[in-house]
Amino acid sequence: MIKDREVYRCNYCGFECRTQKSPTGLSATKIGNYGDNCTPPYTAYAESYLVASTISFVSTPSIADSASGFKDCGLRPGYTIRVATTSGTNDGDYTILELGLAAGEILTDGSLTTESAATAGEVTISRLVYKPVIGRGCGNCGSLNSK
Repeated sequence: MIKDREVYRCNYCGFECRTQKSPTGLSATKIGNYGDNCTPPYTAYAESYLVASTISFVSTPSIADSASGFKDCGLRPGYTIRVATTSGTNDGDYTILELGLAAGEILTDGSLTTESAATAGEVTISRLVYKPVIGRGCGNCGSLNSK
């Protein structure tokens, strides 16, 4: 054993791995079962961008805000958004194709049901951000099942 390093064999491919020990003395390698390819999954996090009761839906498909709240909330084409309404009719994940000509319009990729702001109730629009589960694994195969 090398000072401040730990040597072990990957349980998945048999490669001899070396890792630095953490200050607590515990191994920095993450242990877990991530399936056949031993790759950790991506996790979706929803960052709330806008909560309003002035948002309506049109089957074009577009989402409209009569208060023009989309103008300043920072949404951009290509973002994946999660819509949650009080009515539950248009709840789901959508990709923004483009921002409409009006400051209060978003054109999406999904199919929407036409619904007024009064019927939709309070609408929360969040951006979905995908972040990988980070861990250190085998330098040869990347497996996190290596210890």
